[in-house]
Amino acid sequence: MLERIHRGLIVSCQASEGDPLYGPDMMTRMAMAAKLGGAVGIRANGGEDIRRIKEATGLPVIGIVKRRYEGSDVYITATMREVVEVVAAGADVVAVDATSRMRPEGLTAAEFLRRVKQAFPHVLLMADVATVDEGVAAAAAGADLVASTMAGYTPYSPSGDGPDFALLRGLVEAVPVPVIAEGRIQRPEQARTCIELGCWAVVVGSAITRPQEITRMYAAALAQAGTAAPCAIGIDIGGTKIAAGLVDATGCIQARRVIPTPAAGKEAILAALPPLVEELRAEALARGLGLPAGVGVGAAGQVDVRRGTIRSGTPNIPNWSDVPIVEYLEQACGLPAWVDNDVNAMALAEGWFGAARGHENFVCLALGTGIGGGVVTGGRLLHGAWGGAAELGHMSVHLAGPSCNCGHRGCLEAYASGRGLVERMREALAAAPGSVRHGAPSLHPSARNPASLSAEMVFRWYRSGDPVAVAVVDRMVQALAVAVINIAHIFNPTIVVLGGGIVAHEPWLCAAVAARIRGAGIRSLVDPVAVVPAALREEAGVVGAAALCWTMMEQGGAK
Repeated sequence: MLERIHRGLIVSCQASEGDPLYGPDMMTRMAMAAKLGGAVGIRANGGEDIRRIKEATGLPVIGIVKRRYEGSDVYITATMREVVEVVAAGADVVAVDATSRMRPEGLTAAEFLRRVKQAFPHVLLMADVATVDEGVAAAAAGADLVASTMAGYTPYSPSGDGPDFALLRGLVEAVPVPVIAEGRIQRPEQARTCIELGCWAVVVGSAITRPQEITRMYAAALAQAGTAAPCAIGIDIGGTKIAAGLVDATGCIQARRVIPTPAAGKEAILAALPPLVEELRAEALARGLGLPAGVGVGAAGQVDVRRGTIRSGTPNIPNWSDVPIVEYLEQACGLPAWVDNDVNAMALAEGWFGAARGHENFVCLALGTGIGGGVVTGGRLLHGAWGGAAELGHMSVHLAGPSCNCGHRGCLEAYASGRGLVERMREALAAAPGSVRHGAPSLHPSARNPASLSAEMVFRWYRSGDPVAVAVVDRMVQALAVAVINIAHIFNPTIVVLGGGIVAHEPWLCAAVAARIRGAGIRSLVDPVAVVPAALREEAGVVGAAALCWTMMEQGGAK
């Protein structure tokens, strides 16, 4: 049965009482139509629906029974009574709510799972969970499959408009049984991403089987016709390259251009931008997307969002200060333009299309050579007086810590950026006692050249168990945990997104930080915060710059 559903689409055919489609006749017809469309399995609710769908389609059926019990929030196959109904109906898989909430019978999820497996050892058991820890516990208790069904449907799991890719990634890495992606999967490309993350199969329900929800989505889109263009141009200006893209309303980059950042500085960089915009505008018209809504620019350094200027830029770009980039682009290209800090652009990308989608209050930290921050509160970017807010890399996490290049001491950047990690490793190597020299790769003579040291080397040594590297990386994780606790206390976010090059290569850092913050600080503020990796990675700069256009238009910044 598991091989039959591998990498396939399972359609959830369910309707609530009072729904026009409610009843086994309609659900059976829905399941038959799903089979014709290529479904490899069906998820069904109730004994009669399960029995008739199984007979009519011959497909594997994941069975549940939804029943409410007073005093418990668990209602998906909540007791042995429901399990018996599902098994008697002939389901191939029994799915149960395996969250940490107390069950009607007073059992924990692990106790209930063990009882089910003992009673029906021949039936596959699927645990519907909301967190990685719940998935690990369910597998240990005997679950044959783990599904992300409950993500966003418990008080302690982050909700959003799309699937929880961070949870799926964590489950695939941590759980020794097949992981089934389920919950808020609305588009085919999201389902494909689930499989690419390593999920065994994908369950889709409302986006296929609930006409009223599908109709509502189209009606809402039509109601917004004319309020914003379906595409925008995003430009990400970096120290070595300029990336520009034509981004559609789903966050997909329809056309891309990348050029080396001109070494001559301000004038040469500005002159390079209009040709990129013109090429992408032509692409938009050729693809039938219409005139782009505008041009958004994400740039490293301090950005004055009121004046539309780059106030002070990155040292990698000469003479990159007091740059009137918005005025220049609007005059040269004839399109409205906006500019913001590159990490603010990343935050917009993750909020519109990525890991923070559906969240009104979240924080992004970009861990690279340095550390940047972006804060969204009440659905709006936090800019401060002119745009300099959220320099989160320069919050102190240790008042007696090392000096930072900003002049402060113990900054997060001094511990958790690529540059800071390397500096701390150099200090640790210089101070390493002879007792740890035996067997430590970092202390081998070939590794003692400070000029050759890199963050990648530190993490490689960490994974090998090198005691010096382990201590340095542990301090990095602790610094990030202190920073997230501070962020939770100050901004009260529901989710913190970690991105940048370091997290792209070391995504496990998110789980490590999440584990370190639990039970620390003001628990009502800290414990609910999810710490997740960025979803868009290298595309975040361009997509976020384009999202800046739509954001400003929505918030009254249309020009």
